[in-house]
Amino acid sequence: MVRFKIWPVAGVLAIALGSAHPTLAQTAQRDGIADLLKKFEGAPAAKPGEAPAAQPADPRQGDPTFDQAQRLMKAVDAILQDTARNRGEATKLPSRNDFMLPP
Repeated sequence: MVRFKIWPVAGVLAIALGSAHPTLAQTAQRDGIADLLKKFEGAPAAKPGEAPAAQPADPRQGDPTFDQAQRLMKAVDAILQDTARNRGEATKLPSRNDFMLPP
C-alpha cells in the first residue's frame, strides 16, 4: 500500500526539480571555432608577390599502396567528371524502350 503513495510524490518531485533549477537543464557546449578565428585573426597574411611556403614532402610518397590508392582516386575522379559532363550535356532522358533492362 505504501508503494502506491510514493509514485505520485516521486513524479511531482521530479517535475519540481526539473523545472525549478535551470542549472539542471542541459546546456549547449561551445565549440572552439570562434576561439580559433580570434587566434588566427591577427596572423600576418602572405604578401601578393611572395611565394607560399613550400609544403613538406609527404612521408607516404613512394609507398606502393599509397601510389595505387592515388591512381585509383584519380580514376574515380575522372569517371565522376566524365559522368557530370555527360549529364550536363544531355538534352533528354532516354525512353523506356532504349534500355535492354528497364530500370
